[in-house]
Amino acid sequence: MWLRNQSIPAGVDSGLWKKIWKLRVQPKVLHFGCRAMSGILATKVELNTKHVYVNSLCSFCNMVEESTMHVLVSCNFAKSCWIRSSLNITSFSQHYFYNWFQDLMSSNSGEQLEEALMVAWAIWNARNNLLWNQKSTTTVEVILSARTHLYQWQCAQQSKLEPPLSHLRLGRR
Repeated sequence: MWLRNQSIPAGVDSGLWKKIWKLRVQPKVLHFGCRAMSGILATKVELNTKHVYVNSLCSFCNMVEESTMHVLVSCNFAKSCWIRSSLNITSFSQHYFYNWFQDLMSSNSGEQLEEALMVAWAIWNARNNLLWNQKSTTTVEVILSARTHLYQWQCAQQSKLEPPLSHLRLGRR
């Protein structure tokens, strides 16, 4: 499989994909991340390439075409979200989301990458909420949503590993 609009085969860095699939986030977030990194997220630019003709301007800024990299990273709204996150974002200069996330992976821990994927997913949800429901979201709400969903998912997964209380022996006095 080739990344859309890139000359980099997706299988070249199999270590990257393995690391992504090991992140402790919801499966739907992993699938979102893989779609974003493969260049097949249903952005307005991507829809137009599939002959679904829509206004291609970004729903947030209404000034630049809505590509994956723009809507998730380089749009001023997205930049504000990333700045509010606790992540070590050194550059917004990459042209493709795949390359940007690859750079992010080299300078952040697994926990930070989980938050990064959740922030990107929350930005995408804010975009969809604005586009389809005409409801705007603040950058604070995006970060709070990302962290809350991540924390709740990880707590739920942790509780699956712990035995139910009914199976614990309770000491009697």
